[in-house]
Amino acid sequence: MPSIIHSGNNNSPNIINQLLSAIQAAITDIKMFYDNLSAGWSGTFTDGDGDIVTVVSGLVVSVEAPPLPLRLTWDDIGNALYTTVGDYNTALGSDFTTLTVDGNDQLLTGNSTTFAMPTSDLGNNTSLVAINDEAESVTSLGHAALSSCAFLTTAIFPACTSTSDMVFKSSTALTIVTLPLCADLGSTTGDDGVFNSIIGNTITLTIAASRETCDGGNPDGDIVYLSANNTATIIYV
Repeated sequence: MPSIIHSGNNNSPNIINQLLSAIQAAITDIKMFYDNLSAGWSGTFTDGDGDIVTVVSGLVVSVEAPPLPLRLTWDDIGNALYTTVGDYNTALGSDFTTLTVDGNDQLLTGNSTTFAMPTSDLGNNTSLVAINDEAESVTSLGHAALSSCAFLTTAIFPACTSTSDMVFKSSTALTIVTLPLCADLGSTTGDDGVFNSIIGNTITLTIAASRETCDGGNPDGDIVYLSANNTATIIYV
């Protein structure tokens, strides 16, 4: 006669009952939602994918992905440069409509157009850790726009086509700079101090392929400086 072995412990029935209760509660919630739809409910809600669903008189009329942000990451949210969207718009020359907080990140969303990021108080900031233009709203970076940001490790600007001089000067913690469309790194093809004083880092720069041979067949002078003074990986795209 074969042996029958029951795995688990005496709590197994309780765990199963808890799971069944949770499943039943979820089914009830789903039923209530669809009852609301059939009753002509109107409103918006966020689905499991984070999309914003709009319902009018029981009919789903749109499903929209949430807007992508200009994301600022701080060493501590209490050290954020500004706390209102209006202050950021004044500093950056943008017209964002919403500022939300996610941990140590600030997310600026709702900008109606692209803009050139000017020289601003983001430069010389010792609390900014990363800036990621997920919204692809920044088309250029002004003179020394992100210089002397001592703890800035990451700068990602997928839509930026040009920078002025000394943009990242003395931002000595940089390890990732992403500028895939940037065809003007500084005001000349020589060394414009874009990466001046960044020394001894392991750093990855992604930049437009035209920068590889733009200086008489040689790379842009700022890339030459970066490579000579750091363990640099240059990705031309």
